[in-house]
Amino acid sequence: MLKVEAEVACSETPEETEQEVKRFIEQKLEIKENIQFHVTHRLRPRKDGKPNNIVAKFEKRKDRNLVLKAARSKLKESEFKVHEQFPPEIIARRNELWSAFRHHQQQEDTVKFYDGKLIVNGRRIYPSTYRQPLDQTYAPYPVQHTRYPPLQMPPQQNSQQQFPQPGPSFVPNFPRYQPHTRAPQPFQQRTGQTRFPVSQEQQNVRPPMQPPQQVTY
Repeated sequence: MLKVEAEVACSETPEETEQEVKRFIEQKLEIKENIQFHVTHRLRPRKDGKPNNIVAKFEKRKDRNLVLKAARSKLKESEFKVHEQFPPEIIARRNELWSAFRHHQQQEDTVKFYDGKLIVNGRRIYPSTYRQPLDQTYAPYPVQHTRYPPLQMPPQQNSQQQFPQPGPSFVPNFPRYQPHTRAPQPFQQRTGQTRFPVSQEQQNVRPPMQPPQQVTY
């Protein structure tokens, strides 16, 4: 959606508003293509006495981009303004970064500002970048931060007193590992007991051995 600030009558129907926007695009922006809109309507009167804004929603995104590109190049020194309408959260983000945007423009840096994002020389700038107290890079333009509170840096402490350096007393005296080189022994020889414990009575009582039977045929 785009906002168009122009001097036209306030008492008009939506059809007349759409025709006025098309006439403005054709005459001021010199775009001869047939651009279609979903809806066009005029906002309520402003308190400062300036002309009422017109909000237009395009059917095609490429038409909107075409109008924005033409407005940037042909309305620089004009009394008319055409810009994109942003939601409130993006407007708040743009307000926080606006002073940084103007500062980098004066420094003749490569600046891009769109959708609440500020790109300076290929690097994105966040509000927290110039909010840090130890960073003086963006000190020329202080910003009032209502959404993000300032960062509080913890006091520096003497790390040598809090964390002493490890010495010989910190080295544990563990025995050296010796690899097992002997052959494995049976369980009974190693432990002195069988895998299945047997009582003493069961060990002393053995069945008598019977001689083998002789079978004759």
